[in-house]
Amino acid sequence: FFFQAEDGIRDVAVTGVQTCALPISVGSSGVGTGGMNNLGPSGAIQGSSYERRPSGVANVTWVQGNHTYKFGGEWRLERYPARNYGASSGLYTFSAPTGGITSTGQTSLQGLTLSQGTTGFAFASFLLGDLTSVQITQPATSATHKTQVAFFWQDTWKVTRKFTFDYGMRYDFGQYAREDYGRSASFNPMLANASAAGHPGGYQYEATCNCQFAKNYKPGFGPRVGFAYQLSPKTVFRGGFGIVYTATALPPQGGLIASSAFTSVPGFGQTVGKFKDGIPTSLHPVFPDFNSNATQLPGALVNATYLDPNAGRPARQYQYSVGFQHQLTKDMALDASYIGNRGIWWNTAGTAAPGLNQISPELLAKYGFTVGNTADSTLLTRQVSQLSAAQQSTLAARGVVLPYSNFPTNQNVRQSISPFPQYSNAITPTAAPVGNTWFDSLQVNLTQRFWHGLAMNANYTYSKNLDLLTSPDVFNWKLGKGLSANDLPHQFRYSAQYQLPEFRNSRIKALRNPVVAAVISGWGVGMLLQYESAARL
Repeated sequence: FFFQAEDGIRDVAVTGVQTCALPISVGSSGVGTGGMNNLGPSGAIQGSSYERRPSGVANVTWVQGNHTYKFGGEWRLERYPARNYGASSGLYTFSAPTGGITSTGQTSLQGLTLSQGTTGFAFASFLLGDLTSVQITQPATSATHKTQVAFFWQDTWKVTRKFTFDYGMRYDFGQYAREDYGRSASFNPMLANASAAGHPGGYQYEATCNCQFAKNYKPGFGPRVGFAYQLSPKTVFRGGFGIVYTATALPPQGGLIASSAFTSVPGFGQTVGKFKDGIPTSLHPVFPDFNSNATQLPGALVNATYLDPNAGRPARQYQYSVGFQHQLTKDMALDASYIGNRGIWWNTAGTAAPGLNQISPELLAKYGFTVGNTADSTLLTRQVSQLSAAQQSTLAARGVVLPYSNFPTNQNVRQSISPFPQYSNAITPTAAPVGNTWFDSLQVNLTQRFWHGLAMNANYTYSKNLDLLTSPDVFNWKLGKGLSANDLPHQFRYSAQYQLPEFRNSRIKALRNPVVAAVISGWGVGMLLQYESAARL
């Protein structure tokens, strides 16, 4: 890997890591003011991923008298092995998101926030070979897996000639997605974080805590009952009820698997080394890395992943229906039914519940801030390094101080009072089963069986679909209940099929010829018309 700089062509030596990846250089974020695009593969993620999903199904039917018994089960193993070697040849950066942390930065602008433009020029830093950060990754192999099993039994009982009763039970069990050897991290609010001077909030691993991040839901029993009663020779009354469980969330859940080493964040106008010197000898990537502050540099802010403790709980639906079927003519039948369901425990990825790092109105009130107060808003969005002496005094009187000794002063006051200020995201739980759904419908179906070669079907559904899977206010998430994106109030479908008859017994002699009859008999033509409400965006 080569680059052209003022002191000639240099090559970058990569040692200590066996890899097939190219080094990645990150320069200016655009070329609008001159410069370059990033060199090497796009981003630091390179590797391969696969699916391994063996499954098996078995069932048996036994008829005894007026009873028809069915037994069965299914099994699925879902594994997602992956290999990541991104940045294993080095990820070199010549600028920083904060701006100014380059060797070409304007020193007089240190500590100031610009309303437009930037201080420093990343491309110029690249030509000088001045690095602002270096990342090196140990190639990592991991595999996330989960198992899904189910068993059922059912009896269709012909109680009388007019009355049929169905009853049964299905059991579903699904695991939450786990890394094979417990190397995937989840946030733990109680662990001390060395990168944040011991402030609570760090990564935990199942391999080291000898624990499980979530519980698998075991009482997944779903009873089913149904009946059909013949009210008259042409009318049947039907109904049913059942509890249904979905599969648990598919892997991977996105937990951190640490295998990288980083250089520390340089000071204003400083560098961490020269590009021509290659990867600093102080960087020693380790896989797996089980530290509670893995991939987090001292004083730096990162994102955290938190697996919901109930990630092993599948969604549950209560399904029910009642309806009539009436024979209008010898070949035509009409069905009219009410079908509905209620769903709970749907996976929402935490969007309908507050995250561990979100600032609540109660927390703001603790420090004397009021929601909607303009002066408080200005103070909360002020960078710590730009606070005046009066503002610092006001905040100190309210109990607002640096949360830990190496908290970055280029962050705003709001970040400093968050529960875990060393993390920049809300830390919302993944695979959180807190969603709800509601569905009600009237379904009418008209069926014309084959009559002189013609068959038709027309069905109309009038329905309403509500859900609570997200909310405009995470602290009052029930406000998010409303019409679902899947809500289609009106759906109408019409289909028709015409099939040519057999001509072997035709009155026309030419059509009775075996060859001719075989060629032209049984051909069909069909049509489909569908009209429905537009999907909600």
